[in-house]
Amino acid sequence: MGACLPKGVSFSDFFLYDTSKIVRIHDKRLGVFYYTLVFMIVCWVIGFQILYGNEHFKLYDVKGSSRMTIQQPTAGCNPNDPDCRDTWKPLSQLPYCEKFTGKSDVKYQRPCIFADQHELAPNGMLEGEMFIPTRIDHHIEKQACNSTAENGWRCDKRYRLESMGENQYVADIEDFTLLFVHNYYRGQIMGNSLNHQGFYLQCEDEKTGEILKTRPCEGVLRERKIECLPGLDCGFSEGKLPPPVAKGLLLQKKEKATTHRSMALEGSNDDENAAGPGETFALPAGDIFRLGFLLKLAGLDLDHSFNKAGEPLRESGTILEVQVEYSNLRPFLSTFGYSEVGYVYRVVERHMEELKTEGYALSQPPDHPIHRLIENRHGVLVRLSVGGSFGNFNVVYLLVMLTTSLALLATATRIVDFLAIYVLQKKDVYRSFKYEQAQHE
Repeated sequence: MGACLPKGVSFSDFFLYDTSKIVRIHDKRLGVFYYTLVFMIVCWVIGFQILYGNEHFKLYDVKGSSRMTIQQPTAGCNPNDPDCRDTWKPLSQLPYCEKFTGKSDVKYQRPCIFADQHELAPNGMLEGEMFIPTRIDHHIEKQACNSTAENGWRCDKRYRLESMGENQYVADIEDFTLLFVHNYYRGQIMGNSLNHQGFYLQCEDEKTGEILKTRPCEGVLRERKIECLPGLDCGFSEGKLPPPVAKGLLLQKKEKATTHRSMALEGSNDDENAAGPGETFALPAGDIFRLGFLLKLAGLDLDHSFNKAGEPLRESGTILEVQVEYSNLRPFLSTFGYSEVGYVYRVVERHMEELKTEGYALSQPPDHPIHRLIENRHGVLVRLSVGGSFGNFNVVYLLVMLTTSLALLATATRIVDFLAIYVLQKKDVYRSFKYEQAQHE
């Protein structure tokens, strides 16, 4: 049988059994390298994946509903009050209006009209989606069909265009404010935004502090706190930690005033990169964002952001998605039982080349239905969506993390063994101690 095998190879070589053997190598280089690898593995698995990343928690998607309302700029009062005064900028100060008296750098200057919240949202404000017009056009159509017995009661065209009105911009639309309210639920965890401190994500240029678009963020993504206006009780505890979406500085305002709008306008801001006065704040009824600031967070400008046809967004419109991301996990703290719910806003654009709606104008000509007035509205569709995830401790996920650490430790041992028996100067000596041949007689 042995004559059939290659020279130097015996039949017993095919029936070897490897048993463990502990060899202590007194080499500082190997010891330091091995324990460095062990330390890195412990930091990665225990420190980063478990304590910081909370990867031993099983995640469940959060669901919820939302509602938003819009309001024109006022002098710190309810616009429905008879004595409340609106504070629109004069048309002569708006560069996109034809009445502007300065030097304008916008592509189009058109007639501007003032419109309040009811004119912008004639069907009411109940849902988490709202179309905010920036340009409103009208045209008049005349009835063109008169079905009679003579023509067989036929009709080949109901109305025909008679005259086209000129394009009009909604004045000072950037200063309109939106109020956001939303709820959340997943299993036994449920509630609404009025009970929690809100935050929003802001992408900034690290050198200049300029606000950039949130997604993708080509600068530094920071979380900013939505402060409750001083003198009001917004119903949440100050200083709650933000969800672990991004790291950053938190706003700390110290303004003092008496009315909602005046408090926002007179507030001071100690953080040079934070939102300016009146851009965003919290009330007992919800979170307030100025429309112009939402556009800025998405990296947009109604007059200097364009579609492929070269039209500014004030002319063509777009979609602005405000994503509410809920979470109950915090780095390090959640492992030890901290599970306070928090949420953060992320504002992104969902680009559309043109966004418009066309329908009957609320006010029709006196001779309607002989003539009818049709209204075209271009503008920004704001969508408020609720999402995120809640985590629950899971033993299986923890065991997966620990199993990962065992695999990494075994890999570290293999790497050190390879260096000892194949790379170092005394590799032959180390190999002879590690592998010892035992012959069966």
